[in-house]
Amino acid sequence: MAISEYLLRERGAGVRRRRVPAEGNTTLAVVATNGTLDKVGAGIVAQRAHDGFARTIRPAHTMFDGDTVFCLAVGGRRADVDRVAIAAVAAVEMATVRAVVSSRRSSRARVGW
Repeated sequence: MAISEYLLRERGAGVRRRRVPAEGNTTLAVVATNGTLDKVGAGIVAQRAHDGFARTIRPAHTMFDGDTVFCLAVGGRRADVDRVAIAAVAAVEMATVRAVVSSRRSSRARVGW
């Protein structure tokens, strides 16, 4: 499993550890597919996509963080729930890392680094 600090270090971003209260952070994600999923299938995809947070955020899955994933299925194509879920985990993982890298760049630009 990859975590964002490891991925950022690999890219040379030089992550500094700081203490952040676990109860003060909430992360939201929306996973959309052009596949056809029923309500149960969309729920399964959303549940599994939450593992993308677990791969990149520490601590993850706490009782107080409020992290949530929504799944939208617009239909149009047949879709296997397991394949969509696997892709959703990877998408959430990559999007979380991309968001961290992007926020670090923009915060440096504001500070003038």
